[in-house]
Amino acid sequence: MRGLKAALAAPLVLAPLVLAALFCGVGKAHAESPAGGVFEQDAVDVDAPEGVDIVSVQVDNRLGDVSVRGHDKPGIAIQSFKRAADRDTLDRLVVSLVPDANGGVRIRTTLKAGPESRPIVAGSISVDLVVLVPHTAMVEAELWKGNLRVSGVDNGAKLLVDRGRIEVKQVSGVVVSDLRRGEQEFAEVLGELQASGIEGALKLSAIRGKRLQANLVRGTIHGEGLKVDAMTVQSVFGDIELVVEPTLNGQYRVASRKGNVEVRFHGATPVALKVYAAKAMVSPELGTVRESEGGPWRGRFGMMAKPNSKVRPAQLEVRANAGQVLVRHF
Repeated sequence: MRGLKAALAAPLVLAPLVLAALFCGVGKAHAESPAGGVFEQDAVDVDAPEGVDIVSVQVDNRLGDVSVRGHDKPGIAIQSFKRAADRDTLDRLVVSLVPDANGGVRIRTTLKAGPESRPIVAGSISVDLVVLVPHTAMVEAELWKGNLRVSGVDNGAKLLVDRGRIEVKQVSGVVVSDLRRGEQEFAEVLGELQASGIEGALKLSAIRGKRLQANLVRGTIHGEGLKVDAMTVQSVFGDIELVVEPTLNGQYRVASRKGNVEVRFHGATPVALKVYAAKAMVSPELGTVRESEGGPWRGRFGMMAKPNSKVRPAQLEVRANAGQVLVRHF
C-alpha cells in the first residue's frame, strides 16, 4: 500500500469516488471480507500548510474503531478500513477531513444516503481508522460502538465512547474520558486524568502528575503506580484496589458504596488516615484507633508536621459503606 500526499488547505473527502486522486488502495481493488461482503483499505498523507501548525485533531467515527498515535511529523496520516455487504454500499462510506485556519482538523465518517427502502442491517458496515497526528496536537475523539486507542501525544485528549473500550498509553496533559459501557485502561499518563463510566471496569497504571479522578457507577477499579497530588476514586457498585505513593500535602479519597476497598501505599511521606467502614483491617504500624462506635478509625504514618508548617502530611480517606476496608503500608 502507498499513500498519496494532499495539502491541508481545504476540505478533503476520502471517498472511493475520488480514489484516483487521493489513494492507492491494496491492490487497487475491492476484496472479499473475511466476515462476508467486501472491504477496502485506503491511505493518505496530509501536509499542514506552510506557517500553520496542527494544534488539535477531532475524530468523529460512529461506524467503527479508532486508533490515534502521535508522531514527529507536522502533518497527518490516515488509514481507513471499510467493510460493507456489497460494492454499492461500500462506495457510500465516506471519510472526510475538514481543516480550519487556526490549526484544527476534523475527521469524520459518514454513510451517504442511498436508494434502499429498508435500513441497512446493523453490523453489516464498518469504518475503522488509524490516524497519525503531530505529538503536540490535542486529540478529541468520539465513537458510538467500538474500540478507541490513543498513544504518544503530549497535549491531552478528550474521549467519548458509548459502548466499547478506551485504551490510553504514554499521553501527557489533561486526559478526559467518558465511557457508558465497557472497559477503560490508562497507562503512563502524566498530568491530569478524569475517567468516568456507567458500567464496566477501569484499570490504571503509572499515573503521575497533578490530579486523578475516576468514577464508576457499576464496576471494579484497579490501579497501581499512582503518584499524584490529589486523587478521588469512587465506585458505587464495585470493588476498588489501589497502590499509591502519596506526596506531601496530597489529598486522597477512595470510596465504594457497595463494594470492598483495598489501598496499599508506600514511600516515606507522612500520612494521616481516616477510615469509614463497618469492618476495617489496617496495618498495625498505622496506630489506628476508633474514637466512638460508628465513628471513623484514625491512624497515621510517619512524623506529623508542626501546626504552622506549610508542608503537611498526605490526607488519606477511605470509605466502604457496605463493604470492608483494607489499608496497608509496605
